[in-house]
Amino acid sequence: MADTTFLQADLRERPFTDILISPWLLLAMVGLWAVAFAVMFVGLLASTLGEETEELAAAGGMALFAILALASWALFIYITYQLVSRRDRHFRRVARLAEDAAVYLRARAAESGRNLEAWLARLEAAHRATRGQAGERGAVIWTILCALAGGIVYLVLWYVLMDDYKRHEINEVELAAAINAAFSELGVGAGIASQRQIPERSFWLYLFLSLITLSVFGLYWTYVMIADPNQHFRAHVEWESRLAQVAQ
Repeated sequence: MADTTFLQADLRERPFTDILISPWLLLAMVGLWAVAFAVMFVGLLASTLGEETEELAAAGGMALFAILALASWALFIYITYQLVSRRDRHFRRVARLAEDAAVYLRARAAESGRNLEAWLARLEAAHRATRGQAGERGAVIWTILCALAGGIVYLVLWYVLMDDYKRHEINEVELAAAINAAFSELGVGAGIASQRQIPERSFWLYLFLSLITLSVFGLYWTYVMIADPNQHFRAHVEWESRLAQVAQ
């Protein structure tokens, strides 16, 4: 029997690479900023009264504002790191999955005497495409750049991630279709199919809306950057679970 060791290892690795980021982290970040500004406002109001106790309260309020603002900023930096890190881990795993699926199906073809060359060529083309995207963007370096520069660096990162996932989903649809076709040629009704989960989104439209709303729309944009890959990863559970069943 064809060895499934590496293919099954790729499938079992999914929970450690396809990390779901909770949108509640974004809400917590916004909530911290809201409380921080409320504290600052109260502190400034107290300082206008001129009394010594009020001035001490104002100083304490400003210190609390700084702590809350720093906590909110740290949370955003953490989200940034996770967005890039999970992209890198997921893309690497899918490239290995494509390679190991091709090796496994080639062995199955040799055992059965079936000619799968057309489908294997298609699968290996999908592997080359996913491997071409598997290079790391570098979560640490992007996080440092965003922490130091913010603004324009975040826009560049958002553009990169949106484009990466768009091309990645196109490659994955072809990958799943090639795997399914090869199993069908072997007489196995695999039912493996991947569909694009991330809606078509225009970077330039989102940038325009963020500018005219003074970055308020940017909060929704950040939510999208969290939620869209989450949906993509959830879809993997379905077709990879089916692959795990038929690759025995």
